[in-house]
Amino acid sequence: MNNKTAWAPLSAWNKHVSLSNNLLRKVTTCATACSYTVALTAGFYLSALAASAADNSGMKLQGVNISGGEFTPSAVPGVIGTNYIYPSTSDLDYFKSKGMNCIRVPFCWERMQTTPGGALSQNELRLLDQVVVNCTTRGLSVILDPHNYGAYQNKTVGVPGGHANSVFASLWSQLAAHYINYPSVVFGLMNEPIGGSMTSTTWLATAQAAINAIRATGAKNLILVPSTYWEHPVNFVQLNAPVMVNVQDPLNNWAYDVHQYLDYDGSGQHTDTLSPADAVATLSGFTAWCRSHGKTAFLSEFGVPANSSALASLNAMVQYMHSNKDVWSGYTYWTAGAWYPDNYIFLIQPKNGQDRPQMQVLVNNLGSTNQFPATTAGSGSGSNSGSGSNSGSGSNSGSGSNSGSNSGSGSNSGSGSNSGSGSNSGSGSNSGSGSNSGSGSNSGSGSNSGSGSNSGSGSGSNSGSGSNSGSGSNSGSGSNSGSGSNSGSNSGSGSNSGSGSNSGSGSNSGSGSNSGSNNNNNNNNNNNSNNSSQQTVEQQRAAIELERQRIQAEAQAAQQAAQAAQQARDLANQQKAEAQRQQAELQRQQVEQQRQQEAQARQAQIDAQRAAIQLERQRIEASRNK
Repeated sequence: MNNKTAWAPLSAWNKHVSLSNNLLRKVTTCATACSYTVALTAGFYLSALAASAADNSGMKLQGVNISGGEFTPSAVPGVIGTNYIYPSTSDLDYFKSKGMNCIRVPFCWERMQTTPGGALSQNELRLLDQVVVNCTTRGLSVILDPHNYGAYQNKTVGVPGGHANSVFASLWSQLAAHYINYPSVVFGLMNEPIGGSMTSTTWLATAQAAINAIRATGAKNLILVPSTYWEHPVNFVQLNAPVMVNVQDPLNNWAYDVHQYLDYDGSGQHTDTLSPADAVATLSGFTAWCRSHGKTAFLSEFGVPANSSALASLNAMVQYMHSNKDVWSGYTYWTAGAWYPDNYIFLIQPKNGQDRPQMQVLVNNLGSTNQFPATTAGSGSGSNSGSGSNSGSGSNSGSGSNSGSNSGSGSNSGSGSNSGSGSNSGSGSNSGSGSNSGSGSNSGSGSNSGSGSNSGSGSGSNSGSGSNSGSGSNSGSGSNSGSGSNSGSNSGSGSNSGSGSNSGSGSNSGSGSNSGSNNNNNNNNNNNSNNSSQQTVEQQRAAIELERQRIQAEAQAAQQAAQAAQQARDLANQQKAEAQRQQAELQRQQVEQQRQQEAQARQAQIDAQRAAIQLERQRIEASRNK
């Protein structure tokens, strides 16, 4: 978000402060954070974006900014919970529950890297790691956002007299190496690069240095590349396109990062809002340019007030992106954050547990957001794991349910035919009253042929003269011959899945008859059921631990809330006093300027009178000489 006008010092909660050395920085407030931390581990993987030649279109990422990590940039390193704050688990849970799958997380570059080109701060990295873990366990992707406006320690990067591009590249080289195994972490290179003598040409060189550094680590994460002039798409074609078209990424896994507010100057500082048609027009020219050049884009900041006309424009803008999802990768709305003031015009943080009007518009326009499903415990993709004996309802252990699970009552009912998606076909069906139990024979003249075996170790075989032994084939005088054991899971309503019917001239007799859909249910020996129960216990333990951590974090946040509120008041009072001091100084300067002007006017008048007297004296002298 940008501000092209002077900052009013009394606006303590205004999002941005005045330009200092042409650098715009965020207004800051104190905040609190969860004190517990969890280290990242390389084994904690999620479903990922494609590694190369990635397709970043499709509106796959839809979410919000959660502000706080960028607060109080003057306090470095600062105190977490006092000077700045990262997203809480309750915030993440709320936006996840609304169907969103992407969180943009602003942070302060100077805290992450306390010296130019130096090593990353392990303390700050630990705090950011916790955010990444909390997001990825909820299926949320994370956009890392150094919210620094193209500068480090108030010195612009990549311009004469500024920091070298290598300083910026060192930040991203280390972050990329750290999160290389987290493909759901998106690298947003910089928030609104601006200031000093920066141009689109100097910024392209800076951004390209960072991209090269990221790819040199082997990281394949999506990269968001911003442009100068506040990242506005409305004038991108005129101001940035001729240069920024030259962005290069060997993996082609990147998108343009843009910001667009709908007030009259696009600064996001005013309550007026463009009409729905004009709101769409801020994106349409840029969208057409991207399409013609085979590029994609991500709208990482946009916001509107809560009035009906503004909401209509927000609705039109989001619908336009969905209608042009061959270009648009997604968006993150600006902004949420528990410590933003309740009256902030664009705030989407829930109020007393209730959705903001802007949230309702976004939710109503959500498309598919299943790009990064949450990681769950357990193994397998639905195969019968464990000992392979399916009994009862035929449920399978592991976190992934067997899509062809042994269900139903287990009997071949009706006409006795083996039905289901993988029914036993061939020359003979199971006829009779339908249940292969007791003395009920499998009639027909054909053997059970085909390729499907009852997989698993077969420890739950049906005993008796017709038991499923070994690999699960039906033995006895009417055995299932050939290799035709039933493979895969027994699906359908109790049907025998596989490719062959139970045939043969002999009955499966004994107490271990084939009942139901070829379920192995001898004496209810169900190792899978035991494994499933054990898995359920482990999942419950994990859920309890997560809940314990959440409660602990919220309790700590509550303890610090009073301190945070007082500090916020102190900050507001300090800003008010500073504003009054500045106003008094301005008045003093005005008085002094007026005094000087009056003195100059008097002096000019005296000088003019002196000149007139001198001329008159000269005239008199001249007349005397005549």
